Amino acid sequence: MKTLEAVRYKQRLDNLFGQISAFYGDAELQSQWARYLCVLVSGFLEVSICAIYNQFARQTASPYVANFVEFELGDFQNPKMGKIIELTRAFNPQWANELETATEGEIKDAVEKLYNVKVSNVNTMLTIQGKKKAHVKLKPEFSADDVASHFGVV
Repeated sequence: MKTLEAVRYKQRLDNLFGQISAFYGDAELQSQWARYLCVLVSGFLEVSICAIYNQFARQTASPYVANFVEFELGDFQNPKMGKIIELTRAFNPQWANELETATEGEIKDAVEKLYNVKVSNVNTMLTIQGKKKAHVKLKPEFSADDVASHFGVV
């Protein structure tokens, strides 16, 4: 059932993203549309992740374990990357490591684009609260003060 729900979510999102061009020129409407799409994408992630792991449990575990997994995933809401990685690690630590590696490049790209700097290294860690923290090292020709000024720290 969850797999079908995920497919429907994806079709709905594809349709809505296709309609975005109708809102060019109206910043307020674009802003509202973006918020709406963020909520839908979050719902799609919830449903898709649950469907994938439920299917995995049904194929690889006993029916009792699969039912337990389905029950536990019922509370999976508002997924942040740290929560997704933690859940993934419960199924397969190698998958979690691959997911962490894949998202580190996204952090580098985001910092470079947002602050117009070049990043030499990104190290990530999970806090005790389960939040992901990134330590970003800039290339020598860029100053951390420039980035800090964006936050009003300097």
